[in-house]
Amino acid sequence: MNEKKWIVISILLIFLLTVGSYLFENIIKQQGLKSGEIIKITEKRKVIAFLSADILTQLMKQNSQEDDVSMGPSLLLTINAVGVSEFEQIEVTGKYRKETFVLHKEDINDDLLLVLESNGTVNLYKKNNDSKFLVKEVTEISIRN
Repeated sequence: MNEKKWIVISILLIFLLTVGSYLFENIIKQQGLKSGEIIKITEKRKVIAFLSADILTQLMKQNSQEDDVSMGPSLLLTINAVGVSEFEQIEVTGKYRKETFVLHKEDINDDLLLVLESNGTVNLYKKNNDSKFLVKEVTEISIRN
């Protein structure tokens, strides 16, 4: 009888740890989305990836030349890194006022950068645009086909 009791307690403990870890992950993900520190990538209204500033930093390091002092990876490189190569337009949404910037395929080039900020947020910037961000604190990038 004592052995059955320990087995039931062990199974219950494993179940509670599993449920707790999923709950914890979901809470952390939601907080990151609200703070602008995690970017949700969607295609056909389905989430295909979540990106953080850490991932974008690694992407930038892997694809930059030594003489290139970049502020972040290009939007095109980021989209390609999550496995998207065919699209008609991209909508970039910001945290504040839910500002949305729509880009058509012919507008997207390596001049559009995802600039990494020290607080973990990311801004959309176009080179030679008088230091103005197109979208501040990007929260979502939607791929439209």
